[in-house]
Amino acid sequence: MSKEINKKKMKFNIIDVVVIIVLIVAFIIGSRILGLGKKMGIGMEETKATFTVELRDAPLELFNQMQVGDEVNIAIDSVDYGRITAISEPEPTMVQAFDTTTGKYNFVAPQDPRYTAYITIEANANESDASVLVGNTEVKVGKAIFVKGKGYSGKGYVVELDTASTPNP
Repeated sequence: MSKEINKKKMKFNIIDVVVIIVLIVAFIIGSRILGLGKKMGIGMEETKATFTVELRDAPLELFNQMQVGDEVNIAIDSVDYGRITAISEPEPTMVQAFDTTTGKYNFVAPQDPRYTAYITIEANANESDASVLVGNTEVKVGKAIFVKGKGYSGKGYVVELDTASTPNP
């Protein structure tokens, strides 16, 4: 009798196939509507992305080691790369401090001199309406990006992003 029960449970019929197909179609339509396909890399177009990273409060030695043309990693796991195309002149970082004698806030240079510079990086990217991906790293204005090269490493924020498919205003 137990063999009869097992045979009934293992039967696969046409209704099972239809249910599976309906579920797959529903997932595809749902991901298109919600834009999940583009976030996962489906329907993205290849392009060149040029983005500027602001590196703040870094020692001057960091900027002295960087060279235009250096290949840099922009991810923690060392798999997403770009190339430095421009480096701005490092400027001293000023901090806001309260002056107790005048009762006002003033901008002053910190005790330990730190600098701010803008690094322009170009990389191959995949672009969709929702995002720009360099490898697996999403690049968007305001997002933190690591800039790691031979002998240096810094963390900054993307302040400008341009892709080959988006026209400049």
